[in-house]
Amino acid sequence: MMTVDKALAMADKPCVRANSDIYVLAAEVRRLRSEIDSAREDLQSFVDDRNHWKTKAEAAKVALKEARELVDDWGAYAPAYMQEKHDLEGDLSRLDAVISKMETP
Repeated sequence: MMTVDKALAMADKPCVRANSDIYVLAAEVRRLRSEIDSAREDLQSFVDDRNHWKTKAEAAKVALKEARELVDDWGAYAPAYMQEKHDLEGDLSRLDAVISKMETP
């Protein structure tokens, strides 16, 4: 059985070029291979971009958790009146909600 690559090599020979069906099929195989290569490159680019943004999102989530802990730590030094006036518990709850949302797939 002849491989596709051997058939393509034969299609380029002058004696085979006379058979337009083989020549047309060889050209179509080459075109399809080119499209497949392009699709592979696009897919790899997509995977690379996805991994980049996944890493960025993970770093943002870690930073947000650290910021939430800082707000909680520093807020503990404020008197109860100031905590209530500036809604410290509400701020912490909103931060917790965002963190929780980021952890949900």
